[in-house]
Amino acid sequence: MLSYWEQEYWQRRFDFIVVGGGFTGLNLALCLKDHRPKATVLIVEKTPHFVAASTKNAGFACFGSPSEVLHDLQLMGEEGCAELVRLRREGIAEIARTYGHRGIGYRAVPAHEWFLAHQPELYAQVIDNLHSLNRFMSGCGFAEPVYVPDVKPAYANMPGSVGIVGEGQLNPVLLYHALFDSVMRQPGVRMISGHSATYLRQGELGFDNGMVLRAGLVLNATNAFDSQLTGNQEVKPARAQVLITEPLANLPFDGNYHMDEGYYYFRNVGKRLLLGGARNMDLAGETTCEMALNPVVHERLDQVLQGLLPGREVAIGQRWTGIMGMRADKRPSLEHRDGSLHLTGMSGMGVALAFSLTKQVLSYLP
Repeated sequence: MLSYWEQEYWQRRFDFIVVGGGFTGLNLALCLKDHRPKATVLIVEKTPHFVAASTKNAGFACFGSPSEVLHDLQLMGEEGCAELVRLRREGIAEIARTYGHRGIGYRAVPAHEWFLAHQPELYAQVIDNLHSLNRFMSGCGFAEPVYVPDVKPAYANMPGSVGIVGEGQLNPVLLYHALFDSVMRQPGVRMISGHSATYLRQGELGFDNGMVLRAGLVLNATNAFDSQLTGNQEVKPARAQVLITEPLANLPFDGNYHMDEGYYYFRNVGKRLLLGGARNMDLAGETTCEMALNPVVHERLDQVLQGLLPGREVAIGQRWTGIMGMRADKRPSLEHRDGSLHLTGMSGMGVALAFSLTKQVLSYLP
C-alpha cells in the first residue's frame, strides 16, 4: 500500500528504468548517464540484500581456462569465441583500471588448470593445441603465451596441469560497493529495493503490490531471473555452491585453480581456501532460482577438499550459494524485445562481462 506522497513521486516518468541492481544493472546505469548526462535513471532491485550472483560469486577475475576455450571454439566458432574472450579481457582490465586502487582486494595471481587422473585425453588435447590456443588468445589482445605447461603436476596421479597468465582475484562485495558509490554519485540516479516486478512491457514495469513504474525505455538486467520476469526460457538459472575454510596454517595454494572443465574451482582468500562447483553432480537440481544448499553437491565438495588437503583436519567457516544465468550457446544476449532492452545470460562470466558488454547498450539507444 502506497501513501499519497509515494504514489505522487513514483507516478513520474523516468527516462530509463534498469531492472536488476547487480554488476550488470549498475554498469548499465553508468553507461546511460555517460551517454545522457541529464537523464533520470531508476534502478530496481527486488530484495533489500542481494541474493543472486554479484556479491556471492567466488571472486575470480578470469577469462577461460584452456579446456574451456577449446570447448567454446567448438561451440560457437572462432569469431564468436574471440568476441567473448575479448569482452572478458576488457572487463577485467576495466575493473583493474577503474576500481583496482579503491580497496576491492584486486590482485593479479598465478592460475592453473588441473587435469585429473581420469582426464589424460583432455590434457593431451590441450597440450596438442597449446600453440594454436596461444595464437588465438594473442589475437584476442593477450600477450603470448597465455597458457604455459606446468613443469610438474601438483599430485602424482595427475597427467598434468597448465599455467594461466593474466587472471586475478577480487572481493566481490567491495567491488560492488565501489561501483554502487560511483553510480549513486550520478545526478538523476535513484534506486529502490524490496519490490518484486511481475511484468515488463513497453515502457512499463509492474509490481506485486500494484505499483506501476514508467520510463522511456526499460532495461532488463535480471540475468538468472530473466525467466521469472519475462518467461524467457533461453536463459536458465544455474545455482553454484561454495564453501570456505577457517584460516589454515601453511596453506599450499596461492592463486586461482580450475578443474574438471570448469566444474570445480578453488582459490586462496588470505589463509583460507575457497572451493566451489560440483554442479555436475546434480545438474537438474541446480537448475533453480531457490537459494538453498544442496547436500549432494556439498558432500562432493567435502570429498574434493579432503583430496586437496590430505590428512588434515579442516574446519569449514561458511557455506553459501549464488545463482548464475546460463545460455546453452554461452553467448550473453543483448536484444531489443517487446519494447524493452534485455541483457541477460552471462553464463558464469558476469564479473568480467558486466564491465565491458554493458557498453554495447549505447548502440541500441535512440
